[in-house]
Amino acid sequence: MDLLVLLYSGIIIATGLLFGKIAKYLKLPNVTGYLIGGLLIGPSILNIIKEEALPGLEIVSVVALGFIAFTIGNELKFSYFKKVGTKPIVIAFFEATFGG
Repeated sequence: MDLLVLLYSGIIIATGLLFGKIAKYLKLPNVTGYLIGGLLIGPSILNIIKEEALPGLEIVSVVALGFIAFTIGNELKFSYFKKVGTKPIVIAFFEATFGG
């Protein structure tokens, strides 16, 4: 394994943990912190993670999407669906099934 990929993976994980905690402190979802942290260290702003390294980090993005989906699901409460009804579930189902 390329050591640079391992270094970038460590930077990504540390940034995710840090910005997730900051988001929680600000009473925002962890996902918001992950997105802001990734935007900051990515090629768009600080360029800590170089664009050339992105193809080697595909496994990190797959695992990160899994964690993000788990976090979103963990923050949903049954009481929320009691308030808003089944519309969000129906919309999400059709978007996932027929969305492009």
